[in-house]
Amino acid sequence: MSIDIYDEHNPSYSESVISGEEGLFLCDGLYPGGYFLDLPASVDTPKTYFTVKRGQSSVTMANLVFRKE
Repeated sequence: MSIDIYDEHNPSYSESVISGEEGLFLCDGLYPGGYFLDLPASVDTPKTYFTVKRGQSSVTMANLVFRKE
């Protein structure tokens, strides 16, 4: 699945990553601050907000579950 990540304060900055079969993905180089995670419209899920704190090396988000129809 293609996932887009947008900077909260600089919407012109975005990164696109592809998740693996298990839904895991990696986006390197995010600076401390707020971001929005945007999934494809076909999944019908609103943008999810998350923060990267200074000194944080990873962000764990709640499990998002999707159903194929």
